[in-house]
Amino acid sequence: MPQPTLTASQAGIKKAEDALTDKTWSRQDLASFVVVEGEKPEGIDIQTVHKFFNLKNVKPKYFVAICKALGLDWKDIR
Repeated sequence: MPQPTLTASQAGIKKAEDALTDKTWSRQDLASFVVVEGEKPEGIDIQTVHKFFNLKNVKPKYFVAICKALGLDWKDIR
């Protein structure tokens, strides 16, 4: 059975890009600052961040964690 995934909307990506710019982070910075609930705070793979910004499917725990790191509500990004 396929695992559930989330995909950002175009408007959501605009908000995420604006938040990234406001924080003066690169995508690599974002990947290192993301903390996934229930996992060690070591960041996530940069490929997951690229998938998020390229409107690809991302596992919900990573999608939510990326939004949280950016200070965004994940429901507003979908």
